[in-house]
Amino acid sequence: MALPKLVAFDVDGTLITYDGVCSDRTRAVIAELREAGVAVSIATGRPLAALEETMDLIGQFDFAVCGNGGVVVDVPTGAMIRQSTIAGATTERIVRSMRTKLPGIGTAVDVGDRTIEEHGFERRVPPRSGIVAVDDVLEMLGSPCPDVARLVFFHDDFDHDLPGLARVATADLDDRTEIFHGVILPIVEVIPAGDNKAVGLDALTAHLGLTAEDTLAFGDGTNDLEMLAWAGTGVAMANSADVTLERADVVTASVEDDGVAVFLEQLLRG
Repeated sequence: MALPKLVAFDVDGTLITYDGVCSDRTRAVIAELREAGVAVSIATGRPLAALEETMDLIGQFDFAVCGNGGVVVDVPTGAMIRQSTIAGATTERIVRSMRTKLPGIGTAVDVGDRTIEEHGFERRVPPRSGIVAVDDVLEMLGSPCPDVARLVFFHDDFDHDLPGLARVATADLDDRTEIFHGVILPIVEVIPAGDNKAVGLDALTAHLGLTAEDTLAFGDGTNDLEMLAWAGTGVAMANSADVTLERADVVTASVEDDGVAVFLEQLLRG
């Protein structure tokens, strides 16, 4: 297999273990890729607000596809390549409805390069710095409510029943929004309709004058399915969801066993 022109990595469960660690071996192979002239991008459900913390964990990269494809940014320059949003009026309507149906519901939103979150969100997501929880997201957003990149819900009674929480939220969606949840973080996300990592990467390759065939992608979750199918070569981690293993072109070792490094070291040196 020839060196690709772009390599895209999911973050949690692919580059970073469930304990929040990116190994020195994995960091080194990412740096080696960049030294070989290969463009490197993350493709993550993490918001743009988590970019600095993510870079601290895994080292330097060139581009970031965040929010499951809704935001694409050139990391060194900060230039926005793609950004899709949910209208402020829609955000306010959904939040108020969810509060009526599920007292105790918690909410977080991504606005530009920051996250505004209510209490309880911090214990459900990877550690971040510099974010202070608020009592009421809508109050902090102000009126009129601005457009947001992502709307997140969480509830103590649904930490182990995310499909149930998603069903409650689905009733409030319109054709401009859709629901998503993974299998690791106990949150449900409302995102702009049509967003996924493949859409974000397609915008990035168009910006770079490349194609999907020029791209190698790594992932482990159900939110990686479109990306792995879209890329010229899609690689699943051994710790992937069953459906992800079935859809990938190749399976490498688990994140705990440095699966990304195992695959890329052979590609770079073989």
